[in-house]
Parts: sequence; structure tokens; C-alpha cells
Amino acid sequence: MLKSRNIASAGKTANSSHPSKTGTHDASKKPQKFTHTTLLRRILDSISPTSGFLSSTNHRTPATTNHSLHSTFPPLLLPRVSLPPIPHNSDSRANCAAHLILHPLLVPEDALTDARHPPHLIRTPLFGSDLPTAKLFFSLPSNDPDKHYVLMVINDPVYGNIQLPRYCRMIIDTPEFQRLRFIKQLGPVSYVYPCAVHTRFEHCLGACFLARKLISSLQVHENIEIEKTEIRCVVIAALCHDLGHGPFSHLFAEVIPQQKNEEPWKHEEQSVRMFLHLISKNGLERELEVDFCITQNHIEFICELIRGRSTHRDQRLTRENKFYLYQIVNNTVNGIDVDKWDYLARDALFLAINSSFDFQRILPFVKVCEVKQKDGSVRKELCYRDKVAADLNHMFLTRRRLHYSAYQHRVTTAVAIMYKDAFKKAGRYITFETADGKEYNLLESVEDPEAFSQVTDGIVHEIVRSKSRDRGMVEARKIIRRIHERKLYQCIIELPHAQREYKIDPKKIKKEIEEDDDDISPDERIWRSRNLVVEVSSFTYGMQTKNPFEHIPFYKKSHTDRDKAACLPEDKWPVDVPSGDDKIEDITIRIYSRELVTDDELQRARTDFENNRAKKIKRERPAPSTPKKQYMVQPLRSLEPEAGITPAVRRHFSHPSDQSSLN
Repeated sequence: MLKSRNIASAGKTANSSHPSKTGTHDASKKPQKFTHTTLLRRILDSISPTSGFLSSTNHRTPATTNHSLHSTFPPLLLPRVSLPPIPHNSDSRANCAAHLILHPLLVPEDALTDARHPPHLIRTPLFGSDLPTAKLFFSLPSNDPDKHYVLMVINDPVYGNIQLPRYCRMIIDTPEFQRLRFIKQLGPVSYVYPCAVHTRFEHCLGACFLARKLISSLQVHENIEIEKTEIRCVVIAALCHDLGHGPFSHLFAEVIPQQKNEEPWKHEEQSVRMFLHLISKNGLERELEVDFCITQNHIEFICELIRGRSTHRDQRLTRENKFYLYQIVNNTVNGIDVDKWDYLARDALFLAINSSFDFQRILPFVKVCEVKQKDGSVRKELCYRDKVAADLNHMFLTRRRLHYSAYQHRVTTAVAIMYKDAFKKAGRYITFETADGKEYNLLESVEDPEAFSQVTDGIVHEIVRSKSRDRGMVEARKIIRRIHERKLYQCIIELPHAQREYKIDPKKIKKEIEEDDDDISPDERIWRSRNLVVEVSSFTYGMQTKNPFEHIPFYKKSHTDRDKAACLPEDKWPVDVPSGDDKIEDITIRIYSRELVTDDELQRARTDFENNRAKKIKRERPAPSTPKKQYMVQPLRSLEPEAGITPAVRRHFSHPSDQSSLN
């Protein structure tokens, strides 16, 4: 923690030459102006390797400090700095300077908690958040247990320069994690938005940084006791939560067939398998346990954090008394987590789509409260101030807007269907060999982490460069060539808000509108079964048909209710929060043709659908009832004919029983 003496008088002292001692003042000399950069530069210039200024036992006015430092900055200006010992290899002035910058004068705002200085003095240009240099560094908070292990500084386009501890670098510098550099975050979206080519690699780094920032905020503002190893586990879980993504991210999940337990393949479970493989293959168990106290139990805890739920019955292992730790990386309760915070900010930046959501607005108002569950039990969860309800709604609206504009765009969906067709056709012919000599094809690669470590977006280039004459590879090359030549699958029909009028099962829709291939006219060839692709796009708040505001606990500012949290009643929700399942989930049905068709054929197909086929997939709904006529409670007794009120207007706005009283 960094403290200073009277900062308000610092400028006065720095710009004078102690007139009380000399008794004179030289008016011919301009007062020397010191800025924060000048101060830091002069301090660094005055440091020598033998100086005691950087000692961990230094006092308010170190006796061994260089004389030039005291002559330039009087003792009143010198801060009281408590620094860790300099590493043994700091035998040069450059190393000393680097050490000072990493454990610095540039402390975060939450470290300046000295009650003797009011806020307006703490936020001075000397030590406050107004330092331009401080904006470049998201330095580790003073309460971070790993602030002495910083070895990695990364310039992130979203957050600026961020610092990562050594145990994160141990994981980052492995082939399994570096694989994420070759997996696009948004998959085929780059065919609509050319700049959206960022990868899962930087997203994981950003989520890791936000996890550290959220935990530090909880510790500073709420004085929550979290063990050092628990903090490290949450940070590692945020760093590794997307290790299981395949080529083109979520697109790959729709290619993999069902698992042996007849459940769909999920990237969260694959991330757990990849994380365990990363630890064992690179021999990190010993180093994590000796240097950072991360044992096998903690590794299991990290896997639970990635899944977003606890799988153990032992309360000591599951940490049920700290359920809020499970909500930081993958929040399965209401969907508010650092993963979503990062990808919303990062995707909006690279998509060049303005976003009204800012996690910095929400971060100071997150606290841990006991929340009563439906079964009567109580558990500690992440809760939010009631005044940030609108900001949380902006987060969900931003997510929904990105799905409409980018993630499930009409052209994005067409490219995704084409890549899925190509991967399914070439999947049997692309193989990956492990160290023990076993081979797995593309669709089987998820069964072995070592084989899956070789699966990236680069399989597209392998298909294109392949000279194989196998039928599947030939067809896959044709599809990818069509993508590169922009000869995409064509959207025949698009039905927005389909949940109100149509069936939403793609298999049933296709069965109703397709034609038999053996008995079909030339004009109906577009409706052949093998030519049609029915895609159902769902736009939600991230919880299918559930409204997340029904599961977000809020607390109030008053001291009596500050430790109590509960979900807001519906009449207290922000005005633009939808209510009802049909409004939460918006469904769009799109029907694509694999074959290229002319404009005339496309127009005939759309006319045919509207006249004949649309009625086959319409949902059976009861006839709407006639709404009851509404009348005004008070009769218009004061309205006079000369005021321009006609008898027709009187009959429209008046109850029939009051007609006589109006005449």
C-alpha cells in the first residue's frame, strides 16, 4: 500500500526553495513544474543498485537514499513505499527500474484506502486514477496474493496492458493452450464482418483478467475471505474454460455425433478433458503444488468451475458455502459471468458494433449475499445493486443484438451450413495420430485429448490442399471452393417470429414441405429432400425460454436491507425487459437450397411456399376471442354541443346507460 504526506501541499513545496530558511525568493527564476511523469523519471534516475530506497524495510525518509533525490524532492514529497525485496539478479539500474514499475507507485485506486486522506486528495494527479501512465497498466491489486509473481504483461485491445501471474504463464506456454490461437472466436462470422477474426486465445486471456478483477473487487469492497488457492483456481478456470472448442468454435459442436451416453457433445466437458491432459502431459502437477499449493483436490475444483456446477457430495470439496465462486466463470444460475462480459466487449469491438454495455459500471456493485432458495435452504451468491438492473438488461440486449446482427446472420448461417456439410463429408478421411500410434478421424478426435490438440481451423486448408480422390474429400473440396467463390447456399424462405404461427421442429418442417425425389416435376426440383436445409435460429436472453431477471438477486442501498437479496418483482424490472416465454424466445426459420437456382426459380419457389406449403407447417391455434369493448368510467357530462362534440363522438366515448344524461 502506498501512502503520502500532505499531498495538497506537495506542489507548493516542490516549486519553492524553502524560503523559510533562506529568507529570499528569486523572482527571476520560473517555478519548476513537476508532473507525475517527471516525478517518476527523476526517482528512477536517482536510483542506484546500492541505494536503500528499494529496500523492503525502507522508512518514510530512507537514510541511504541518493542525495540528488533529496535535493530535487524534499522529504515532504517522498512517499512511504513498502516494496518486496529486489530479486537477486537485480545487479543493474535497469533491473531496479523495472522492479519499481512492476510493484509501484502506480497502485490501483482500491489500494488507496487511508482514511486520513479524503477522496478529493486521493484522486490527485500525483497518485490518483488521473495518471495517464496508470491507465496503461491494469496492475495487480494490492490485495492480490500473487502480486510478486508477475512475469507477463500483455497489451490487450480491450483493456490495455494487463498483467498475468507466473502460474498463468505456465499454462499459456503449452501447445494445448497455444492451439487456441488457430480457432476463430466467431467462426464463419468473418465472411460477413471481415474484421471479426479474433481468436479464442485472446478471449481466454481477457476472461482470466476479468476474473482476477472481480475477485479483487469482492475482497476490497465486501471484505470477503477467499483463500489464495481458491483465487488461483478461479483464475485458472477462466483461463482454460474454452480449451475444448473445436474448429470454428460452436459450429464444430453440431458436427460431432452424440456420445455413448446419447447426450450431445459439449465443449465444457471437452475443456475439462483438455485441461487435465494439459496438466499431466506438461508435468505441471508438481510445480503447481510446490509453488502455488494447488493440489489434486484443487484441480478437481477447477474442473467444476469450468462446468459451472458442483459434482461432489462432499461439502468440503464442493465449497457449497462459497457457491458464488461457481458463478464467476460459468454462471448457470442467471448467465452473468466474466466469460460473457469479455466476449460481448471483444466481439462488439471487432464487429464495429456499438455496445451500450460496460462491465465497469456493474463491477463496483457486485457483492456476496445469502439468498434463500425455493427449497428453503440458503446459499451465498453474487448479488447486484437494484440500480444496475437496467445495465444488466443492456448486457442481455447486447447479446441478443449480436445474435441478430452477426452470430446468426442469414449469410453467416449459410456459410456455417456449408462448413458443416464439408466437415461431415471429409471427417472420415482426415486423421490425427497420437504418440502411441493410434489414429482418430475428425469426428472421433474428441475421444482423445492428444488427437484433439491437433484439430484447429487449419483443417480447411488440409481439405483444400488434399489430392485425395475419395468421394467425400472431393465433395468437401467443392463446397469449400464454393465458399471462397461466394457461391453460397441460397435462402429460399425466411420466417421471422415463427414461434407465433409455425412449428419450430426443423425435421417436421422439412418432412412437410419436401417432395419425393422419384416423382417430381422440373419446377419442384428445388423442394427435393437432399437439396433442402431447414435452420431454426433462436434468439434468447441466454437461458432458452427463461427470463434471467427471475433468477438475479438484487440488494438495496439502505443499511437494513443491505445484507438481504432477492429477485425483483416484475413491476420493478426495467421497462424494456420482456415478459412471457413467447417474448423471451424469438425464433426465425430459414429454408436454404444447396443447389444454385436462378432468380425466376427462386421467385416461383417462394410463391409456391406461400400458396401451398406454408399451411402445412402452421401451428394449430384457437380462434382469437373478440376483445370486450372498453368504456370510460366517468360519463362526459361537461361536453356541450357548441364545443364541437358530435353525437357520434358521444356514443363512442360514453357508456350506453349514460346516453340519456348526455342529451
